Amino acid sequence: MQTQSITTDAVRIRWAIRSDIDAILRIDGQTSRPWLCAEYTRSRRENIQCVAETQEQVVGFVAYSLFRRKYRIDRLAVDAGHRRTGVASRLISHMKEKLSPATRNRLVFDVADDLLEMHLFLKSQGFLASPRGEVIRFEFFV
Repeated sequence: MQTQSITTDAVRIRWAIRSDIDAILRIDGQTSRPWLCAEYTRSRRENIQCVAETQEQVVGFVAYSLFRRKYRIDRLAVDAGHRRTGVASRLISHMKEKLSPATRNRLVFDVADDLLEMHLFLKSQGFLASPRGEVIRFEFFV
């Protein structure tokens, strides 16, 4: 699949539905650490999932959890043919729009310390990094 140029306006974010499962698993399978079947099943049960779509095709997703004062991003992935086209930025913007100083005021995302590309992306999105053992915790505050 060739990388195509798309505008972030062309990317629509919506709740994941059952028919998105195959696309989510296909996209996740393209990552360096794909989910095991049991991990995905647990994620569907415990997390909220949103997908990014363009031209009615799922091209990315985010899975996150709610806490009293924060959102924790558990998974963020974009189809290999749509990377570096603004899809992940649009998913992060969607998460930032949910933040409120009065309620949940931060995003937290723990990323393995060897995923440099993700580290650089999150820093470019305004996240602050702090080491936590074998992961780097990225946080964004409002």
